[in-house]
Amino acid sequence: MTVVLYDVAGHDWGWFTRSARMHLQPMDARSVVSRRHARVWLETRGVRTFAPARKMRDWARIDELELAVSKERRRLERSWVRTMILTGWLKVHIEQQHLTLDAYAGTPFAFTRRVDLRATVPDLFEGREGDDAAVTLHPTLGTLGIGPNRNDGEVPHLSLGEVLFVEETLPW
Repeated sequence: MTVVLYDVAGHDWGWFTRSARMHLQPMDARSVVSRRHARVWLETRGVRTFAPARKMRDWARIDELELAVSKERRRLERSWVRTMILTGWLKVHIEQQHLTLDAYAGTPFAFTRRVDLRATVPDLFEGREGDDAAVTLHPTLGTLGIGPNRNDGEVPHLSLGEVLFVEETLPW
């Protein structure tokens, strides 16, 4: 159980890790016990959205929740990426300069993102023709570390929330 928004529209909001799709639901004791709790989807196959899962009795304050989500969207996505990494819902494959992120594989909500690392982190490949870069998922940061340690001990990081969640469907 993760709580990410406090005292918005009369509830604390968060998620359980049962649903492989970014969402919010009330996390107070009364709502968690109830089978008729509200749920709002925040993405559909990686495309940002704000969509109630079903019509609810008390949606008079839905605008409050939508405003809070829009203000906190990036933070919520980073937190959700941590959940994705820890539950195994995010798989990373790399071949030469091409990074592939598979989200929610095997579920109806699965989607894929591809990143050309040579364009994203060009200095990583300087003088390394044909090499595969090393990648490390960092659940605490919600990022992907790319490449071996450099002399200064720093590894470039890619913010996964910014790659996974987009405003509209991508052509690939």
